[in-house]
Amino acid sequence: MGLRVEGKVSRRLAAILAADIAGYSRLMGEDEAATVRALKGHQAEVLPLVGDFGGRIIDTAGDGILAEFPSVVDAVECAIEIQSVMVRRNEDVPQSRSMRFRVGINLGDVIHDDVRIYGDGINIAARLEGIAQPGGICVSAKVHEEVIDKLDLQFLDLGEQTLKNIARPVRVYALRLGEEVMPVPASPAAQAPVEATPSIAVMPFVNMSHDEEFGYFATGLSEEMLNMLAKISGLRVASRTSAFSFRGKEVDIPTLAKSLNVAHVLEGSVRKSGKRVRIVAQLIQASIDSNVWAETYDRDMEDVFAVQDDIAQCVVTELRHALGLAGGKSDAGAIKAEVAAATKGRSHNVQAYNFYLEGQEYRGRLTREDTAKAVECYLNAIHLDPTYALAWAGVSRAYADQAGQSWVPAAEGYARAKAAAQRALAREPDLAEGHTALGWVQRAFDWDWKGAEASFQRALKVAPSNTLAMNAAADMLAALGRLDEAIALSRRAAALDPLNIPLHRNLAMYCLAAGQLEEAESLLRQVLQMGAAGALTYCWLGVLALARGHKEEALTLMAKEVSDIFRRVGMAVVHNTLGQLTQSDVELRSLIESHATDSPYQIAEVYGATGDLDNTFEWLERAYTERDPGLSYLRVDPFLINIHDDARWRPLLEKMGLAD
Repeated sequence: MGLRVEGKVSRRLAAILAADIAGYSRLMGEDEAATVRALKGHQAEVLPLVGDFGGRIIDTAGDGILAEFPSVVDAVECAIEIQSVMVRRNEDVPQSRSMRFRVGINLGDVIHDDVRIYGDGINIAARLEGIAQPGGICVSAKVHEEVIDKLDLQFLDLGEQTLKNIARPVRVYALRLGEEVMPVPASPAAQAPVEATPSIAVMPFVNMSHDEEFGYFATGLSEEMLNMLAKISGLRVASRTSAFSFRGKEVDIPTLAKSLNVAHVLEGSVRKSGKRVRIVAQLIQASIDSNVWAETYDRDMEDVFAVQDDIAQCVVTELRHALGLAGGKSDAGAIKAEVAAATKGRSHNVQAYNFYLEGQEYRGRLTREDTAKAVECYLNAIHLDPTYALAWAGVSRAYADQAGQSWVPAAEGYARAKAAAQRALAREPDLAEGHTALGWVQRAFDWDWKGAEASFQRALKVAPSNTLAMNAAADMLAALGRLDEAIALSRRAAALDPLNIPLHRNLAMYCLAAGQLEEAESLLRQVLQMGAAGALTYCWLGVLALARGHKEEALTLMAKEVSDIFRRVGMAVVHNTLGQLTQSDVELRSLIESHATDSPYQIAEVYGATGDLDNTFEWLERAYTERDPGLSYLRVDPFLINIHDDARWRPLLEKMGLAD
């Protein structure tokens, strides 16, 4: 039955534009008068644009704008012009005081009278505005369909989104406008309610010093805070990979917290002057975008460790108190003891600490030159303090990076990495970083699968929120064929690290191996939405298409694979499946000519997927001789499913130590 409308009230189809200022409550809290003056100045230039593009303003309550347009194209062009105007108006405004609109646009049926309009069409536009990033525009699928062939624009497909108080999921597209941050929908694995456990993201502290090179200290200080908090039981800490991905980007706290699936955010700044340092820290409750704790520390550099401890104690106290949990403000002694335990392995030599932080910065860049600099920094720290367990763990990971990237001979690099990890654990037996570093060598080079699993589990016992250890442990479980456990652990890691591309891609591989094709595809599509796809994303999407019998689609996807090696593997396999044997052979020959020495395992994948079992096992034997790390994926590799019934399969697993 249709809705019966009396009098002048009637229906019409309209494009609805909803907009508001990101972080407006925070701006008002900081300086109400200045915020109102700035808003009125912006409105004086922005509001007339609605009429210029043929629209009508319905409401301008507070910082919001609600407008309707008879043309969807006009609504989108108006939104683009609004954002362009705001970019210009914010040019000379400090970042902390800039105002940026979030805009949502929907096309829908509305009920209207002489003054107002009503209906779900408006509600959806408002919810789309809430998804948009500051300076961004999100539109519904209806709007996207109307404008995609009429305007020269680029959109990012965010998939179906569940919007508050909207009965059905809505497919959402984000309009690309230069370098603004695109919203990334959380993976199904990252949907744990943030209220259930105290949760926090530690953002990179801002370097306020005149010396830009001191930036490594500000970043390192926040990273050390994150690592300390990750070792506190009952506290869920967003990982470094996801949290630090927002460095240098203008994102309001509620949006940031939603992306990271946390309830609180710790941010701060560091200013160095001579031998003195000022550290400002503030804990923000995302739901109200307001501080629940803040402190400024003016100390000598020698006191930086005491500052770290104090910040950690205050943060843990406030988070637990907020949820009424045991160990809150009435249990300061217990919290102090927990924080002290979390600091194990560090040095109290400030100069050594500086070298360690600088090494961490270099190692994160993962280039040949920067990794060599990282090794030098760690060794300098160790020279100043030979008992510095964290520095030993850091240099172990750097040595392993050099070996894994073939920058040094593998046997030499991994031997150094193992020795350094063992030294770290000799100095601090419960150091999570040390156990993770040792497990990495055991897995990557020793092929001591159970030893590596034990190392990663020990690391997780000490640091429950360490997603690096979770990811490595899940990889270990998958190698041993324990897919259900690998998937469960990866989902936990994804909840802590919702923007980590390799983690989500690995989880997709496990789901693919377990036959959970829909989840695998969803994860891979989310990886594409996060930005740079990285190696294997399009390759695994191509494998999914093949599994569903979509051969031409698989060929298109494989051609997009960014890794030269995996693109050739995928193209060779799909051409063979299509009966295009000449093209398949060309890709295989090219792969052999270019990568016979460094990637024998990938050559075996092609032979395995195309049914040449003799050549498959010949190249797998070469991979074994060369200690190719790809062999650890034997049991989950979709390209090698066809060889599982061969008589040579189980002896190979036994030789690798991977048999049941």
